[in-house]
Amino acid sequence: MIEFVIEGHDGSAKTPIAEGVRDKLDELGYSVSLYEPFQLVKEKIPEEDIYFYWGDGRAKEAVNIIKGMIQEIRDNNKANIVLYDRHWMTVFSEIDSTPLVNGWVDFPPTFFLKVKPEITRQRNKFSYDIPFTSNNQQIQGYFNRYNQLAEKYSEHIVGNFEVLKNRIDLTIPIDLIVNCILKRL
Repeated sequence: MIEFVIEGHDGSAKTPIAEGVRDKLDELGYSVSLYEPFQLVKEKIPEEDIYFYWGDGRAKEAVNIIKGMIQEIRDNNKANIVLYDRHWMTVFSEIDSTPLVNGWVDFPPTFFLKVKPEITRQRNKFSYDIPFTSNNQQIQGYFNRYNQLAEKYSEHIVGNFEVLKNRIDLTIPIDLIVNCILKRL
């Protein structure tokens, strides 16, 4: 099994690109699974959103929950290629300046997607009712953290893509990601 991560902040087209990559690899005859670890955690603990754990003193618990979910995916996966829609960068966007980072050793090859915050706001992809995206300044900070992580951990980034205003045609990043994955098989 080989794993790849498609990461980026809210509104960067992670999910449609990840789905497109999965579908294209499937069309080529590869066994592919796509997982959303944070969404799976949300399904397991529906009474609470794990994103609140970062700010209320439960960051270590959140890290352990996400690590556990990723391990559960690995233990149960049957496909040859695993794609993750969010993984380590999402965790690090909240804990990068804490000692918790030192315990994280799981860095599958990662494709980083980004889109300027003003475009994301036009798409209404940020939730203004949660603390880390409740105003434009916080959204800009969120965007900046992801970009800083991509630079700081560049050895794990195998592709860096800016998704422009037109989100309709995502075939270019999908094709580039598929080609990169095929070269690594």
